Amino acid sequence: MHESTPRIAILIADSHEDFYKKIKEQIHSKIWFQFKENNIDIIYVIGNKPARKLRIFNNIIERLRWSKVRKFQYNLDRRTLKQYLYDHPQQKLGGDSLYIAIPEGLRFLTFKIYHAFVFLKNEGYDLVFRTTISSILNYEKFIKIIEGIDLNEILYSGKVSEHAGIKFVSGASTFINAKAIQALEENKSAIDFGHLDDVAFGAVLQNFADDSRIISKNIGSLEEVHSLSILDLNSTVHFRCRSTENSRNDLEIMNALWSRLI
Repeated sequence: MHESTPRIAILIADSHEDFYKKIKEQIHSKIWFQFKENNIDIIYVIGNKPARKLRIFNNIIERLRWSKVRKFQYNLDRRTLKQYLYDHPQQKLGGDSLYIAIPEGLRFLTFKIYHAFVFLKNEGYDLVFRTTISSILNYEKFIKIIEGIDLNEILYSGKVSEHAGIKFVSGASTFINAKAIQALEENKSAIDFGHLDDVAFGAVLQNFADDSRIISKNIGSLEEVHSLSILDLNSTVHFRCRSTENSRNDLEIMNALWSRLI
């Protein structure tokens, strides 16, 4: 660790959808209060709301990502979206929201998160934990992790998976430090943005991917919340409360989990 107190941000991918706004308004003040009180900044990164035609087109292309013709989506994005990596979009930090002038949507998420990482590094942040709107962190466990981190080495840590031969850290629970962000900047031509953002970054940083620090659980229903043991509650650092149902009830799951954690 630095001899001085490191500057830490929790970066949350935000969106213009009412679903995100409702979660922020109804539970985020509770789950992030202790972090803010201890000088850990909570920053929501959000892009431009796309026009209706672009949103419809993006949804069509996104459906191809999970189909038999996903190679078409991959090649299309590789050929048409490159500018967003090399452009310098307008960026503005207002309160706890970081605005990046890039369209919202999964196809553009890699670029939004990349520019957010670089912005935070340039603002003097030593360590960023990137997560989702529906995530809850165990504060005490989180602090113990960061106390053991050596910021003089590249840090790219979290829940590790593999896709298309690329080893990557899940975007729901990524520890990344300034040195790793610098490596992304210096090797951005290797960021594979035909994939989703976490896999895209893994194309550059996979040799540093480390899953030794964090225990993460995906919680998809109220039944799963109620089935968690005391050991699960006390040992898990990151809970991702993403409903497995078609009608997303993430907020209900988050409230139920929070009532068990406090």
